Amino acid sequence: MKQYIRKHLAVGLVCCGALAALTSCSEWLDVRSETEAKEENLFEKAGGFKEALTGIYMTLASQDAYGLRLTMTTTEALAAVWLCTDYDYNANLYYLRQHDYANDYAKDDLKAVYNKLFYAITQTNILLKNIDENGGVLDSDPVLKAVIRGEAHALRAYCQFDLLRLFGQIPDGKGQRRVRLPYSSMTTIDELPPYYDYEDYVDRLDSDISSALQDLQAADPATQYSLSQLNYPSQVALDDTYLYYRRSRLNYWAVMALRARMNLYLGRGSQAHDDALAVIQATVGEAGAVATLNSISDFKEGNFMSPSECLFALSKYDLYSYTNTLFIGNGGTQVTRNRDLVLSSDMFTQLFQGTNTSANNRYLRQWNRSVKDAQGATYAALCKYYRNTTDNGTSLTENLIIPMLRLSEMYLIVMETTTSLAEANQLYTAYMRDRNVLIEQDAFSSLDAVRTEVLSEYRRELIAEGQLFFTYKRLMSPAMPWNDAAMTEADYIIPLPDTEYEQ
Repeated sequence: MKQYIRKHLAVGLVCCGALAALTSCSEWLDVRSETEAKEENLFEKAGGFKEALTGIYMTLASQDAYGLRLTMTTTEALAAVWLCTDYDYNANLYYLRQHDYANDYAKDDLKAVYNKLFYAITQTNILLKNIDENGGVLDSDPVLKAVIRGEAHALRAYCQFDLLRLFGQIPDGKGQRRVRLPYSSMTTIDELPPYYDYEDYVDRLDSDISSALQDLQAADPATQYSLSQLNYPSQVALDDTYLYYRRSRLNYWAVMALRARMNLYLGRGSQAHDDALAVIQATVGEAGAVATLNSISDFKEGNFMSPSECLFALSKYDLYSYTNTLFIGNGGTQVTRNRDLVLSSDMFTQLFQGTNTSANNRYLRQWNRSVKDAQGATYAALCKYYRNTTDNGTSLTENLIIPMLRLSEMYLIVMETTTSLAEANQLYTAYMRDRNVLIEQDAFSSLDAVRTEVLSEYRRELIAEGQLFFTYKRLMSPAMPWNDAAMTEADYIIPLPDTEYEQ
């Protein structure tokens, strides 16, 4: 940790800069002094706090974080999603798929994720520190101050929660091994973040989430207007334009959804159910629902990232510069096995086994089911992140996004945790209707059947969004689809990077 902090921590969020390698103590002190001066200047005005917060979201959208590794590649390889049976093109994904955490390719990949998450956490800590110390410049705008502070607490919780899901022990007492992890509020090189046992770590997650919700409930425009309305400034009159586009930020409803996801992971089924149901049922004024499930018309317009379902999505202006290569999508490019992120024909058949594929808009529109390799073998390529870059309809808020929390996940959480078969059937009917599948009678006769189907829906719905490995881990699944090897507790607990040690 000390090596990483010395390299990156002091620059924190000024604003998206990187600290060059230092060769002497005097150079370090010079850079540290300059950085502290920049930080002080940054927070002299309200605009600096806005700039700092924007910088954190940009960090999260980087390819070492949720722009790639924590959504499309690293976490999905851990869940054995993509067809990667050799290391000739993607050695890191191959060894991650084997859960060979001693391999250097896998270690470097996971270290990049760890470092980027802690970089974002450090940026957040500096922002929170300056709200406490220099927040007087925000006192004239208490709404803005509360929103920035609430989002900062939520951002730290989001990152620290994923560190727990990656490197922490099996939750809810399902495993035997205990793991201590760092939960950071540090902003300087003088201190290393303390390590906490599982229970104390979770307490800090709860505290950050509670602080975020308290601030955002009182100030977030998303409690008054729908997320769709806030994407169009012509529909809503706000005093500060910075408070539009709440879907691209950790707004109040997104934090509620994050708490539902966290409660589910931690084994708090009842709390997860109530939080997720509150998001599903949330309405605001004349706009009605805060967010809605995708309809077939959304997919006809090429909105394969499910923007109307997104409670929180990262904007990523250069998304297609790499996803159009990773996911060959409907571009007709020939598949190269082990290089392109695809499913084999058998994997794809298993993915949608037991569903009505003649109507399901995920099956029909979110996948190209007939791409081939040089030998004529057929594969399925995901279109979720693919877009024709010559299409004039491409929109920053509708297409150039990475889903982080979606309404569909809330439906799945309620169905998994409910004690009412009637509620499960009702929600499943509504959920499938917006996948263009009509359910004319109750689909389930037992809650066990509901949970079996929900697990399959997690795979279909959240593929390439980074949630599947964590689903298997919280359930301590003894095996994964598309992976022949049995899963052990050690496979689910990723070792901390070699440079990390508890002081």
